[in-house]
Amino acid sequence: MSVACMSGDVVPVSERRVIPTVLLVEPSQVDLGAVSQCDPPTTVAVLLRNTTRQPVTVRSTVSTCTCTTTDLPPGTELKPGDEREVRVRLEAWGEGPKQQFVRLVGEKGDLLGRVVISYQIRSVLRTRPSGVSRDVNPDGEFLVEAPTRLPFQVLSFDPPVAKARYEGALSEHIVTVDWAAVDALVQDGRSTSPLVTVDPNGRWSMLTLAVRTNRADCPDVFILVRNTP
Repeated sequence: MSVACMSGDVVPVSERRVIPTVLLVEPSQVDLGAVSQCDPPTTVAVLLRNTTRQPVTVRSTVSTCTCTTTDLPPGTELKPGDEREVRVRLEAWGEGPKQQFVRLVGEKGDLLGRVVISYQIRSVLRTRPSGVSRDVNPDGEFLVEAPTRLPFQVLSFDPPVAKARYEGALSEHIVTVDWAAVDALVQDGRSTSPLVTVDPNGRWSMLTLAVRTNRADCPDVFILVRNTP
C-alpha cells in the first residue's frame, strides 16, 4: 500500500519574517484552532486584490503540504483593482500543532502573495494517509485507525464506492476504494452530489469519502479521494 507524504509541522526560518508581496491577501494569517478528521474538510476563504497598476498573473499556487489545496485555476489574471475569492481546502492529517503556507506564484516564479494557516489536530479516528490519489495509490488502499488502539467497526461508506477488508471491531481497518465504482458514480448522473468535484470535461477530479463507524464520538471519518495528481 502506497502512502502519500504529508508535512507542515516545521516552519522554515525564512518564513518567519515579513515578506513583501505584490497581491494583497486578506486574511493573510488564519488560526483555525482545533480541527478533526471526524469533521468534513475545512475550507478557508481568502480575498486576493491587485493594488498595483499592472495586470498580475498567478501561474500557480504552492502549498507546504499536499493536504492543502486551492480552487484558483492556473494562469489566473488579476487586472489593476481586481478582486478574486480563493477557497483553500485543508485536510486534517496526523496530530498536534500544524502550520501551512499557501504561496501564490507569478509567471517568473516570484512570490505574489501568501496565506498562513495554523491549527491543532485532535482526532479520535484518522486515516493514513489523509487522501488517496489514483496515480499514487492505484490499489486504492488506506487505513482507518484509532490512535488509542481502541477497537471500532466500519459500518458503511458514503458514497458506497469502497469496502473494508475485514468485518468486526479492530483498532485499524484496511479500506479499498473501488475506482470503477467512482467512475460509474459520475457517469450515471450522480456527479451533482456536493461530495464530487467534476472538471469542465465531465471527468471527476475529487471525491470526499465518508467512512461510517460505530464510534459515537466520531461517526464519520472523512478522506479525500483524487482522480488526478
